[in-house]
Amino acid sequence: MEGIEGYLDGYYCAVVQNHYPKTGTLSTYTLSVVIENHELTVIHWPIGGWLDESHFEPPDISSGRAEFISDRARRK
Repeated sequence: MEGIEGYLDGYYCAVVQNHYPKTGTLSTYTLSVVIENHELTVIHWPIGGWLDESHFEPPDISSGRAEFISDRARRK
């Protein structure tokens, strides 16, 4: 649900594209994510792993889109 000034804090289902620069592979996933203070703070992988603020600088998500490069140089 979108708030007046972006997304409200909480869990959302999101389409996440993952680019692996070494192979040039682009994969698309539907994953659970956490939004806090209009920023994407956590991405949960279905096999139990996650990416959080220790893996990337939380991007602003208020426009409904975000892009960042993780600590493993993978573009999300």
